[in-house]
Amino acid sequence: MKIKYLKQAPQGMPGDVAEVPDLQASILIKLKFAEAVDDGSIIQFLKNLNGTSVVDDFGSFVELQKTEINPEMIEQKPIQKPKPVKPKQIRASKAK
Repeated sequence: MKIKYLKQAPQGMPGDVAEVPDLQASILIKLKFAEAVDDGSIIQFLKNLNGTSVVDDFGSFVELQKTEINPEMIEQKPIQKPKPVKPKQIRASKAK
């Protein structure tokens, strides 16, 4: 749960916004150390092809980047296949 600290606490200063476990957040809210923050967005994480979450080098989940670009609006260029290259022909040398 996302909270905003109202008083100085061991893990945050007044005004800090942090993501903490629900149990810890409910205790901090009841003790008036923090208030719940509703940002309205759910964090989505990048998934591998097998459905598991992608983890970066530091052990954190990789979040999906929010973009305003519509994939249909992106101009797609046709893929050009490289022209086949003829192998260089070597002439046979004249016999002596």
